[in-house]
Amino acid sequence: MHFQHDIIKTSSSAGGVKQEMVELVSFNLLNKADLDLFIATSIAYYSEVCTKEEYEEEIADLYDEQLTSELMKQTQREDIPYFIMKVVTDGEFVGLIAYFVETAISRGFINNFYVFKAHRTKGIGTRAYRLAEAHIKKLGATYIELDPVESAVSFYQKEGYFKIPCDGVKEIRF
Repeated sequence: MHFQHDIIKTSSSAGGVKQEMVELVSFNLLNKADLDLFIATSIAYYSEVCTKEEYEEEIADLYDEQLTSELMKQTQREDIPYFIMKVVTDGEFVGLIAYFVETAISRGFINNFYVFKAHRTKGIGTRAYRLAEAHIKKLGATYIELDPVESAVSFYQKEGYFKIPCDGVKEIRF
C-alpha cells in the first residue's frame, strides 16, 4: 500500500505567544504551477549553496525533461517513497524539503531542505524539519542520513546529527 501524506501540520507557542502554523504539503509535479514553483525554489536554493559549476549543472538538470520525468516517477514509487514537500506557514509558501525512506533497510534520507532567507531564524525551519523527521520515522526509518551543505551543518548538529566516517561527508542521526 502506498502511503501518501499530503499535509502534515504543527503549531507551537513560545512563551505564551502563538507562532505560525507550519505545514508540509506535497508538491504535485504533474501540475504546471507546482512544477514551476519547485523549479523556481530549487534555483533559489542552488544559487545560495552551489559553486558556479555545480549551479549550472543543477539548473541544466532541472530543465532536462527526462530527469524531470524520472523525478515525477520517484514521487509515485511505493518501495522507496520520495516526498517533495512545500514548507507553508499560515498559508504562505516559504520553502521546501525533500526526503525518502528505504523501508527495506529502515533508512531515511533528507535530500534538500530550504527555507527562504526572509523566514529564517523564526523556528519555521526547525518545525518543518521535525515534521519531516516524524513522517520519516512513521514510515519505518530507524535512522536518517543527509549530506548537508556547509551552511546547514550547525542546524543539523543542534538536531542531534553527527558526522560518520565515509567516502563523503555524511551526517547521521539515530
